Amino acid sequence: MNRKTVIFPITVGLFLVALWGLNLGQNVCLTSCSPVDSEGRQVRSFTVREYSFELLPSTIQVKKGDVVSIMFITTNIPHGYTLDGYDIETGIIPAGGHETVEFTADRTGIFYFHDYTNNRIDIGPLGKLIVTE
Repeated sequence: MNRKTVIFPITVGLFLVALWGLNLGQNVCLTSCSPVDSEGRQVRSFTVREYSFELLPSTIQVKKGDVVSIMFITTNIPHGYTLDGYDIETGIIPAGGHETVEFTADRTGIFYFHDYTNNRIDIGPLGKLIVTE
């Protein structure tokens, strides 16, 4: 057996193992899987998508004191969102665009987030943030 016959399969094998490891690395955390804010606090991240006047997920639940990050994504038309009780508002997000808001959940209760561009909370889209102790 010559040297090329041995080295080539080993090289290919190492390449495949490295490629497989990189692919697995997308789902494996070596230190911390949760993002942290500038003060080192864990951030609870959510993505809310608008589909035909419905927000998915329509309910988000966190604990008081959590740092919360919500990315709002629009799909079909421009929308702007507000989170009642927290004085938080996105800009007008173009169709297919997104905007992220981040805040500390410092009050318990149920708080609604909805599209403010149509000024009619009764026709949606409507979601709720539940903050528990």
